[in-house]
Amino acid sequence: MIRDASSAPATALPRRRHWALAALLGAFALAAVMVGAWLVIAPRPAATGAAPADLAGVLDRRLQRGHDATPGIALRDLVVEGAAGGGASSAGAGGIAPGALAESLCDALGSRLARAGNVRVVPCAATRAAVAAALDDAGLARLLGARYVLAGSLRATQGDLVHLRLELRDAASPAARRGSQAPAPTTQAAPAPPAAWVLDEELRAAQVQALPGRVAQAVGRLLGTGEAAPEETAIPEQAYLDFLRAAQLARRPTVADKREAYRLNEQVLAAAPDYEPALYMRLGLTSVLSASATGPANQGSREEVEASHRRLNEQIRALGQRLVARDPASWRGRILLLNDAFAHARWAEALEHAGALTSRHTARHPGVLRIAARLHLSAGYLRQAKALALDAARLNALDAEAYEVLALAHAALGEADDFAETLALARQMGHRRIELAEALLALRRGDAAGFEAAAGAFAGSTAKPGSWATPWVRGVLDPAARPAAVSALLAMDDNERAMRAELLLEWALLGETGRAAASLRAISARPIARWVEDLWWPELAGVRRHAGFADAAERSGLAALWATRGAPDLCERQAGGAWACR
Repeated sequence: MIRDASSAPATALPRRRHWALAALLGAFALAAVMVGAWLVIAPRPAATGAAPADLAGVLDRRLQRGHDATPGIALRDLVVEGAAGGGASSAGAGGIAPGALAESLCDALGSRLARAGNVRVVPCAATRAAVAAALDDAGLARLLGARYVLAGSLRATQGDLVHLRLELRDAASPAARRGSQAPAPTTQAAPAPPAAWVLDEELRAAQVQALPGRVAQAVGRLLGTGEAAPEETAIPEQAYLDFLRAAQLARRPTVADKREAYRLNEQVLAAAPDYEPALYMRLGLTSVLSASATGPANQGSREEVEASHRRLNEQIRALGQRLVARDPASWRGRILLLNDAFAHARWAEALEHAGALTSRHTARHPGVLRIAARLHLSAGYLRQAKALALDAARLNALDAEAYEVLALAHAALGEADDFAETLALARQMGHRRIELAEALLALRRGDAAGFEAAAGAFAGSTAKPGSWATPWVRGVLDPAARPAAVSALLAMDDNERAMRAELLLEWALLGETGRAAASLRAISARPIARWVEDLWWPELAGVRRHAGFADAAERSGLAALWATRGAPDLCERQAGGAWACR
């Protein structure tokens, strides 16, 4: 999903956690719709100097970076002054922890600046990555291909008041370059360049709601980027504080906290029924709570799970229609409708929504490009997926998920060196959910230990992994162990089999092409989910050549899409109209 102000999901559903709740974009959008990154507020490492020359050089080459006329702004986390005594969990202004308020504001600034005009924004969630957090302004700008850095601090004073300072600094100024060239001691931050613009004032916590718009206007005037985006409608101050508290709780891992977040968010909607972020939060929390250990996605029979999924899909569609009817440019509404179209195999409609999103937001939102890239990857348009993911990474060179999608496209196209390098970049940028790609890379390289470690993590990624994982991993590596692996998979319970897309990939890696094709036929009649990405791995070439593949393509709607949009990269249409894939 478009990560808006926040680029990391609060509760990312494990890969293939459940086919009914892991629709390609549903898992992405609904797990992260409103709650953003995990709340981790701690003193930021001191800025220690220039960007690592080797990494910056790799990015220049990998992303084919040259001169970019679009101004780039990197947002740093706001420093929470006086947080050592109470930390992010202490109540502060308006009952909001200072750290939570700082993170919410930083995320909102990124979201609003990205809508302000011709400007490229790298959000706080990206610059807090380990490869960037300790860099000075010039080093950060070099790594990201940006020119400006927006940084600042927040301090709770008394009552519901906070003191806020924001600075927009020109990282290309002579002072910034000198600071980068003269390494500072590791215990002392490098001197910052003079600020091009400063905001320094005390205000009530609830007034933070209006601050992103003020900053966007000031920055737009300063950089000459214009001010095209209208402001979101303000909501009552108490409702805004409740929303911030709900978002703070939603970031926490416990179900109890998320339920309390849901209750608070309902209070927000009682006061402001059309507040889009709260509507999105409601749906996101509904999704996460449904997928929790005690939620309907993990309880009851297959029929009960499917009923839960249908209700959630109805809510997705209804909210998407409501948001788009009110504002045709609503990216949240468009993404929800894209989710609904995708889940019901209305591929052409899903691609149309993706096209509308990218035509409006390509220059500003790498998250939208990632969504479009995943959609094209799933449909078999691998080169288009590669191009979209590459554009996303150019917009935000620290976007770990963009590198993951780019790596998947390279892998499917058989571009081995590019696959390895982009997967390494995803890992270096902090991606922690790439076990399957790492397992297949290790398998292709003949690295048995690497495969065993990564495949074991992948096998344990569902809610209730069973005892089948070890025999399966051994069976993939050793043909003599495959009968035991087959027995272990056949003994798996129905729920676990459903969570793992009927073992499509697991059977394929064992060389059980017939069973893998039967699994594909079974899942192709269900709501589409992330298993469609697996179709294009080279390891599934035998399945794509199997007679059952054409039938699955028909049942999943892919054949109809290809007939209207053209052949995917690995398939061609035969004289009789059937599709032959390699």
